[in-house]
Amino acid sequence: MKCPRCKNELPEGCLYCDECGYEIRIVPDFEPEVEENLNNALQNIVEDIDEKETSDNWEDIDDFAEEERIGFLALFLRICKWKPLGYGILSILCVVALYYLGSYLWVAEEKLTFNDYYEQAMAAYDSADYHTAINAMDSALKLDPDYMDGILIKAECYMKVGRIEEAIEVYTELMGNPKYATVAAESIADYYLLVEDFTSLNKFLRICDIDSVLDLYDGYYAVEPEFFPVEGNYEEELEIVLSTGYNGKIYYTTDGTTPTTESNVYTGPIKLESGITKIQAFFVNELDQVSNIVSAKYAIDSELLPVPIIDIAEGDYSVPEYITVTYPLECYVYYTVDGTTPTSASELYNKRLPMRMGNTTYQFICVDPEGVASEPVTLNTNLNFHWVVSVEDSVKSLVNYLVTLGKLSDNTGKVSGRAGHLEYECDSAFVDQDMIFYLVIERYVDTLGNKFLTGNKYAIDSGSGLLYYVSTDANGYLSVSRM
Repeated sequence: MKCPRCKNELPEGCLYCDECGYEIRIVPDFEPEVEENLNNALQNIVEDIDEKETSDNWEDIDDFAEEERIGFLALFLRICKWKPLGYGILSILCVVALYYLGSYLWVAEEKLTFNDYYEQAMAAYDSADYHTAINAMDSALKLDPDYMDGILIKAECYMKVGRIEEAIEVYTELMGNPKYATVAAESIADYYLLVEDFTSLNKFLRICDIDSVLDLYDGYYAVEPEFFPVEGNYEEELEIVLSTGYNGKIYYTTDGTTPTTESNVYTGPIKLESGITKIQAFFVNELDQVSNIVSAKYAIDSELLPVPIIDIAEGDYSVPEYITVTYPLECYVYYTVDGTTPTSASELYNKRLPMRMGNTTYQFICVDPEGVASEPVTLNTNLNFHWVVSVEDSVKSLVNYLVTLGKLSDNTGKVSGRAGHLEYECDSAFVDQDMIFYLVIERYVDTLGNKFLTGNKYAIDSGSGLLYYVSTDANGYLSVSRM
């Protein structure tokens, strides 16, 4: 036998070349019986090899194991060196071990409870490992999504790691919960104050309606000027006072132009004589933050507008009718239903109104293009009719159906991908196709509680509970189509 490297003649059974030191790798013939028995327990493999293997090479292995007194693992590795199939067996054993280890870890993971995850999150939070705290708290909140304390901790962790937009989004959602609204609002304001982003702080505080927060950050936001006396019609000369209650400057105009910082600076009462005057003003605080522009219109010793004419009689109704109002073409009509006097900030009348159920007091005013308002006119109605399905059951049925359609995520009005929710208001009724329908108005409510009409309207048959879509024609009449 010759050395594969230097071709030196080698004696029988030599494991190394005396000339070049090359290790001689001897590969025995393939033995099917040994190959088959290697699938048994490792100790049995060795015993079977001892009984069935007759080559000198295998005897050398046994002698080596005896002389060196190597352990079971060393013997197995030696076998692997001689028999490549051993590597395959080792690989199979490793795969099996990893499988059972992974199964154990998966089962252990599945058995973790909300408290386990929450404790992990708090331990990480206390040790300032905020990334781990976020991940653990996410796992906890999957098990209890409404645990507000956990959501608050998560928002704080977002702030700590610089994920500011996500933190502010979470805090904004928390402001919809009365218990957490104040701490959430203060957290947002504190951040803006820390980074001296007074513009964002000003915008945030102007939409915040929490008095304690506004008092705490007094002076950091620009509020709109207030007018005294309020706008309206007067018979004698006036002195209009503008104020905000904060340090800064008020800029104003009286000629109908939009005020700027180049406009008049308010230093004392503005004197108004006869005629119609529109005052526009805004406030700039000591941090140069600017408020919205507000305005007020005053008519002094000027003829009052005619009141709107209501084309329906007061009294009791057993069938709903539309309420219509006649008024000068160039004017707008505003109304209220809560007993208060309407202003140009009230609901705008358009064509006709469906009648509200129960006792209702309507008040209407006309407002001309210059902002001069008429005296209010009042209408009292009491609508009661026979129904089979109640308003409450009707609205619940509508909400449940919208959930099945996928428009809502659940019956609380949650909408997928939006922080706020939808709500459904039913206080009016109308007639179509000789049937009386409840009218349901859809509004979106943001996390701060602000409400916005979506434009969607629904009708519910008060006799059968069947659901309908609602459309409005050019004349203001309502009609239904089956959902």
